[in-house]
Amino acid sequence: MAHPRHWLPLISFYHGARDEQRKKETIRLALFISAGVGVLFFVIGQFAAGPIVSIFGDFPPSVTSLAVDAIGLFFIAYLFTGINFVMVTYYQSIGRVRMAVWITSAREISVMLLLLAVLPRVFGLTGVWLTIPVSELIVLLTIIQYERNIRFKRADRRREQLDF
Repeated sequence: MAHPRHWLPLISFYHGARDEQRKKETIRLALFISAGVGVLFFVIGQFAAGPIVSIFGDFPPSVTSLAVDAIGLFFIAYLFTGINFVMVTYYQSIGRVRMAVWITSAREISVMLLLLAVLPRVFGLTGVWLTIPVSELIVLLTIIQYERNIRFKRADRRREQLDF
């Protein structure tokens, strides 16, 4: 039940039934689980990178060191990836297709490719490994801003209704 696609039917059902309370509870639980799993994978990447590399073979120390460093940087992405997956599933479930497409295309194509063109020039090989974590973070920040804008619009509509 931890994978975001498992939440899709529940969120979609609650949205269609206009059960905002259950929809919010479901999305909060999904975000909580995804954040927890993200932290777990991040910690694994920070403390078990060596054993992870050794699963794939016995490498010279220079290669092992490079791979361990790469895992430590790359696993930062797990702090954001799960939340982004939940939110793309949420937007698909409630019919906000444009936002769902934005998240998917930004994290997998546009933002990632832009960062891949810039970060390695600035940070070298470290920039390559940071491309996905930074891309995931940028997408998460756009989701947060999108949700803030929706809340402000709702608040404005409520104020307008009260003025009449």
